[in-house]
Amino acid sequence: MKKLTLNAKDFSYDIFFGEGIAADITSLFALKGQKTCIISDSNVAPLYLEKVLAALGGGATSYVFPAGEASKSLDTCAGIYNFLAKNEFSKTDALVALGGGICGDVTGFVSSTYLRGIPYFSLPTTLLAQVDSSIGGKCGVNIPYGKNLVGSFYQPRGVIIDTAFLKTLKERDFRDGLAEVIKYGFIYDEKICQWALSGLSQNLSDIVFRCVGIKKEVVEADEFDSGLRMILNFGHTIGHAIEKLGGYEKYSHGQAVSIGMAAAARLSEKAGMAKEGLYGKVVGILEKLGLPTRCEYEASQLLSTIFNDKKIRGGKLNFVLLKDIGQATVYPLDKESVEEFVEGAL
Repeated sequence: MKKLTLNAKDFSYDIFFGEGIAADITSLFALKGQKTCIISDSNVAPLYLEKVLAALGGGATSYVFPAGEASKSLDTCAGIYNFLAKNEFSKTDALVALGGGICGDVTGFVSSTYLRGIPYFSLPTTLLAQVDSSIGGKCGVNIPYGKNLVGSFYQPRGVIIDTAFLKTLKERDFRDGLAEVIKYGFIYDEKICQWALSGLSQNLSDIVFRCVGIKKEVVEADEFDSGLRMILNFGHTIGHAIEKLGGYEKYSHGQAVSIGMAAAARLSEKAGMAKEGLYGKVVGILEKLGLPTRCEYEASQLLSTIFNDKKIRGGKLNFVLLKDIGQATVYPLDKESVEEFVEGAL
């Protein structure tokens, strides 16, 4: 078993890595005596909920919501709030997120708002959640105007990354996570791209550990997303617009981000940030890994959605571009320039 410790503003917490270590949840998370509620979804619960409940022992209960992006909503949160209140959960009790990114976002947001803050822990079960969304405390839900527009910063008290969970992932879900893995290679460490291309299965544990290490470094330097942490949004501005236009069904999060990363690489050349040829390198890596690089939407269709992006600050939208593989930078544009800049990106 490996361990990293993330030093957040208010406290530090441990991130544990290994295969089959979820069975040690009580000792690893020091859950002794307090009531615990496992939050999961209808895809993950049949696979793992009973095992985790058994590992926690007496005092543990659960709440399962329907799987899918539609459940990443205030309505789902309201259902959990009422369940916790009915079962008399207090500020000294705890929640455990058992699932992928949606489950982690919902649980984190509920934890940050129920009784103005209740501890939560994370057991991410997807590659995407293990390398990215379970770390760093950004949580929230969608509203009709856009993705993640309601949320908070609220760090977990601990994370267990059990690679055994990945064995039951469907291929599409694994590819979703792979898009976030390659994102780290594009913005921070080219070695991740090399590991992925040379052999995913034999390098997977090293890849997951390195991605989380990068996320830890970035969050410690910029916990509240005002500077360096913005680079983690590479591909996400256009990606989120693609997800919304597809009704969160036509394109998965990873597929949309992959297309968004290809577009951002093209924009990097267009802005003079990168030398010609970067776009071809990025697209080549994505396609070798079986990830999409194009969608049917025109820039004009994406613009109205892009303007609702949560990364607009002071009237400017922050695009994350590349100087080269492994070197990211934030490129702010005023809203009047976005249309011209995005035209031809896809």
